[in-house]
Formats: sequence, structure tokens, C-alpha cells
Amino acid sequence: MNRGKNLIYMFLGGVIALALVFGGVAAFAAQTDDAATPTAQSDGTVDAVTRLFRVHGERRLARQASDKAQALADALGITLDDLNAAHEQVRTAAIEQAVAD
Repeated sequence: MNRGKNLIYMFLGGVIALALVFGGVAAFAAQTDDAATPTAQSDGTVDAVTRLFRVHGERRLARQASDKAQALADALGITLDDLNAAHEQVRTAAIEQAVAD
């Protein structure tokens, strides 16, 4: 008898879990992409909070990329300018190869 109750409770728990998952999926699917992304106001500006996070994030990413590039240049024993020149040569060669194909 106890085993039967456990199976019923497990089944009901699974049904409730599935209902929650599908309910969440339906709620997110009902939203449009416009509601999920910040939009410009009528005068063409973005709200201050969005602008603050965007600027902070871009600065942080640029600083991290610069720190990583400097660490790589130091590990290779070359200057940062030489590393950037090598990156540009590889980028140019890849573009030329893609155009040739």
C-alpha cells in the first residue's frame, strides 16, 4: 500500500514539474523580442541605466582584452605592437584566402 502511494506521489510530482516547465516556456514564448531588448526612446536616446551598463561592459571587455594581449606578448617575448601586427597579417591572409576560395 505504501509503495502505491509513493508511485502516485512521484507521478503527481512529475506532472506538476512538467506543468511548471511548459508554463514557463509558454510565458517566455508569449513575449516578443522587442520586450526583451532595450529600445530607444522617442527622442532617440537610451535610458541612463542601459547606457551605463553598456559603457561599463565595453570598457571592461576592452581592458581584459588588452591585459590578455599584453600577457601573451610578454610570454612570447615580443612587443604588443609586434603582436598586433602579426594578428593583422593573419586576418588579412584569412580574408585573402576566403576571397580566393
